[in-house]
Amino acid sequence: MIKTSYYAIKTIGISITSLLIVVCIFFGYIVFCNITNMDVPTLGPFKMYMVLTDSMVPAFRSDDAIIVRTIDIDRLKKDDIITFYSLENDVVMSHRVLDVINVGDEIGFRTQGDANNSPDPFTTTGGRIIGKYMFRIPGMGRHLATATQRLYIIPLLVVLVISIQFGLSQAEKKLKEKMKLEQREINKNRVKPGKDNRDNEVKQTSKKTSPV
Repeated sequence: MIKTSYYAIKTIGISITSLLIVVCIFFGYIVFCNITNMDVPTLGPFKMYMVLTDSMVPAFRSDDAIIVRTIDIDRLKKDDIITFYSLENDVVMSHRVLDVINVGDEIGFRTQGDANNSPDPFTTTGGRIIGKYMFRIPGMGRHLATATQRLYIIPLLVVLVISIQFGLSQAEKKLKEKMKLEQREINKNRVKPGKDNRDNEVKQTSKKTSPV
C-alpha cells in the first residue's frame, strides 16, 4: 500500500510539475512577444491570434485564442475559415469562405462571419491571406491579455511550481522512510533458512537417540 502511494505521488508530481513548466514557458513566450513587439506568437507555420469579436459564433467567440496555419492559397476552398488582413483597414479578421473567384490574375475569396447577416464588402486576394483556421482554445485570449498586462503572473507561476515540487518531494521522502521501516520489520520477522534447517536436524537427531 505504501509502495503504491509512493509511486502514485511520484507520478503525479512529475506530471503536475511538467505541466506547470510548460505553462510558464508558454506564458513567458507570450510576454516576450509582447515586450519585443513581435507580430503574434509563432511556432513554425502556426500562429496564435486573440479573438476580439463574436462575428464567428459558434465556431469561436471573443476571448478565445485561435491557431492559424500558413497554407498555399490554392488549397483553400469554400467553407474554410481563413485569417486575413481586411481590405478596409488592414485589421486582422477570421471569416468563412463563401466563394472562390478569379480577380484578374489572382485568386479571390468572398467571406462572411458566421454570426453576420451579410458578406464582407470586399474580396480578399492571396497576398492578404495569413492562413487557415485550425482550432480554438476557449477563453485563452483573455488569459493571454491578462498575462501581457500583468507581468507578475509569470513569477507567481514559477513560485507555484517550486512550492508544489517541494511539497510533493517532502511527501515522497516520508513515504520512502515508511517503506524502509516496513521492509526492516519484514526482514526482522523473516526466519532464516539456515537456522530453520539446523533446528530440524537437531529434532531428528533427538528422535533417533531417544530410548525405546
